[in-house]
Amino acid sequence: MHTEKYDVAIIGTGIGGLVCGCYLAKAGLKTIIIEKNKTVGGYCSSFTRGKYSFDACVHAFSSYREQGVLYRTIKDLGINQIKIGRKNPSDIIVTPDFKIKIYNDLPKAIKEFQSIFPKEKKSIEDFFTYIVKSSLEAFIKSRRMTFRQILDKHFTDSRLKTILSLILLGLVGTDAHELSSVVGCLIYKEFIFDGGYYPQNCIQDFPDSLLEKYKEFHGEIITAKTAKKMTVNDHAVEKVILNDHQEVSAKYFVSACDAKYTLETLIGENALTEIQKIKIKKLKPSLSAFLVYLGLEDSFAIGDDYRSNIWVIQNYDYDGAMQEIANMNNDFLAITSPYAKSEMKKSIGKTLCLSTITLYKDPAYWRDDHKAQLADKLVARAEKIIPGLSKSIKKRVIASPHTLYKWTFNYQGAAYGWASTVSQFCDPDISQKTSIPNLYLSGHWANLSSGVTSVINCGFNVANLILQKEKK
Repeated sequence: MHTEKYDVAIIGTGIGGLVCGCYLAKAGLKTIIIEKNKTVGGYCSSFTRGKYSFDACVHAFSSYREQGVLYRTIKDLGINQIKIGRKNPSDIIVTPDFKIKIYNDLPKAIKEFQSIFPKEKKSIEDFFTYIVKSSLEAFIKSRRMTFRQILDKHFTDSRLKTILSLILLGLVGTDAHELSSVVGCLIYKEFIFDGGYYPQNCIQDFPDSLLEKYKEFHGEIITAKTAKKMTVNDHAVEKVILNDHQEVSAKYFVSACDAKYTLETLIGENALTEIQKIKIKKLKPSLSAFLVYLGLEDSFAIGDDYRSNIWVIQNYDYDGAMQEIANMNNDFLAITSPYAKSEMKKSIGKTLCLSTITLYKDPAYWRDDHKAQLADKLVARAEKIIPGLSKSIKKRVIASPHTLYKWTFNYQGAAYGWASTVSQFCDPDISQKTSIPNLYLSGHWANLSSGVTSVINCGFNVANLILQKEKK
């Protein structure tokens, strides 16, 4: 048995882990990343089936304005091999009565909403301007409020409040009645009003470019190996043991995977504080997701609208829509098309992805017939706005919440880590720092909001914490 010694060992190649590794390796620390899959990126990845290329879970990037998190990271790390464009509009909302386009230009986006909801004209301008122009500090002033309370404060039209709430549900997997207003406002600011960015080829371009840069900085990586146990001695992690019994020792450890798996399985409860033990058992994960990836006939027409993210909302009753989700009968879904967004169309088949937020249930629930039934429902609902869809399907791949769990080990197949509720968001007992001084958490599970932008920022912050200790 051979033990390698590093300055930093990172478990998981979610974007948070890759970004953290890049900054640490760039600063000269001997760094290794351990990834259980053959490819990097976690949810932020792509896969192929024959001639069809699909984006796994992430369907666009955000915060690429000059002062945005994604822009800063790409410039900081000197990533020149990735080309990112922007779709306009970034998102389109389709309801039984109207279509709303969210344009990159804020005044134009405001006018679009005002044309549908003229009685809310001033409230729409005030609310959207507040979202885009305000700082994090301004949002924090309302940290005790839910996002639904913020909407109730600004608007009276229940249809508008349902639309704005359901989009957030699709982006953070938390009910607006429980969602932290800070998270809700940040998601709209970063993901909606500075969203719609997409690489030249597919989503996999970004994690691949991070990995390439990480290797340029002399970072090391192990793939297709699972971390099984961390040994703790004198209140510090000494090493991580892999499924093939290989051992990796380091001065610092960063877990970019599920916090529950990290603290309960890898570390073990004996090394946790009593508060952490209680918190880990009580904390609520975000909802999971169900995705249907469709490869279509070459003759099928995919219009320009599908360069945007399409949100299909068929129920203006928000509580009713949430009840449908609880009953596993979702009538809310998102439609995206890697084919329509990619600039490499000649080399790939035409594709669509249908996705919806759902409960985890349990592995036994997601047997083939249940998966097929829900997939058929999503296709039927999508076909209401895409005529002839079902007859044009040549390939169908389904990812259930249990599939998401197998991809990432995320607790209950959570799509966004812990639920970003008022009580849980930014809980200091489950954060980037743990009770073990040389162990850090990075990514969705560090409890600092969700989405690629948030995990990039988290990876950056964790790298900074370690570099400060190293006086670098």
